[in-house]
Amino acid sequence: MDSALSLHSTSLAAFSSELLAIADSWKAAGDILAEIWPSDFLTVYGPLVGFAGGAVAVLVVITVWWIKRRPSQ
Repeated sequence: MDSALSLHSTSLAAFSSELLAIADSWKAAGDILAEIWPSDFLTVYGPLVGFAGGAVAVLVVITVWWIKRRPSQ
């Protein structure tokens, strides 16, 4: 096993260093994006708030319609 790995140790080291360079560049890009990415409440949760508000509005309309449709006792 050691002799098989020793034959390819230089190519494995080069491959490893290239992969580490790629990983470092991705980390640097992620750090830059983390600095400029919008993180305020409405940008992050705006679609969720809009969907929840729409769902509540639909629920209110259906409830009012159902109450008016139901015969009084």
